[in-house]
Amino acid sequence: MCISALAFAERVLCQPLTPYLHIIDLHQHDPLQLESAARALLAMRVVIQQIASFVAPLSKLYIQSAAQHYFKQLAEQVWAGSQTVFGMAPRELVAQQWPWRLQNPALDVQPLMAGKHLYVVRCQQLQPRVFKYMRGYSQEVHQALAACHPPLAPQLHSCIQLPGGWSEVQMELLATEQGWAMLHSRVDRDALRPAVVAELTRAHGILVAGQQLVLGDARDNNVMVRTEAGSLEVRFIDLDWAGIQGVARYPATMNPMVAWPEGAESGALILQQHDRQLLSSTQQELAFPVGWESDAA
Repeated sequence: MCISALAFAERVLCQPLTPYLHIIDLHQHDPLQLESAARALLAMRVVIQQIASFVAPLSKLYIQSAAQHYFKQLAEQVWAGSQTVFGMAPRELVAQQWPWRLQNPALDVQPLMAGKHLYVVRCQQLQPRVFKYMRGYSQEVHQALAACHPPLAPQLHSCIQLPGGWSEVQMELLATEQGWAMLHSRVDRDALRPAVVAELTRAHGILVAGQQLVLGDARDNNVMVRTEAGSLEVRFIDLDWAGIQGVARYPATMNPMVAWPEGAESGALILQQHDRQLLSSTQQELAFPVGWESDAA
């Protein structure tokens, strides 16, 4: 099921309001997908009832002076992490298909990675931030890693819950011009690996609500490194799976091209030993897809 909307402008436009949603439980360890379908159906019913009262005030947004003030206020509210329902976005921004909270001409939005809801956002003269959207996020783990000294995660500016079970995370941008790079992209990554694993061990020793934490996806492309005056700085990113050891579990879908440690599978508990084994390995990707067999064999 997918709910879309039509707009009649210079030409007919069709924009999806939801992703494609399964209406049967295909994943044993993904109970949120049925909840997502139920939320979408309820939201569609509410929206249909409200369309008539919603359309009339929109004409005011076309008044240039009012629109500039409106979008400036929205940009300030988004930057502060407040949960504001946006009005109608300009057509050129809708065509870019940014998340609805970023469809605002007062924000300079650039995608950070293709295929992911990850963006670099600039607002007026303020420092750029990374905006990330996902289903759920371990704010407590991120805060604990960012608060230790030296920090082990980017500074966390805000983490708010959006309608439909999504989270918006605003965090520090670890820019390449500041010397930051993914461990995966460093030619000396294997020489740096023991020091990075040592920082992972330090992260595992941090307590969240009296319990030790796990990361879940501690691969080279989820580790940012920088060398300053001969000293190595490490930041762990992509903390979507992070949580408390003994509680956090692997998601329903996991990349089959990753050489996951033994025991790391859908629905299983995430263990600190999995993190260490994955980050310690120099062969984190499988050479061939699962099930591949050589013709010669």
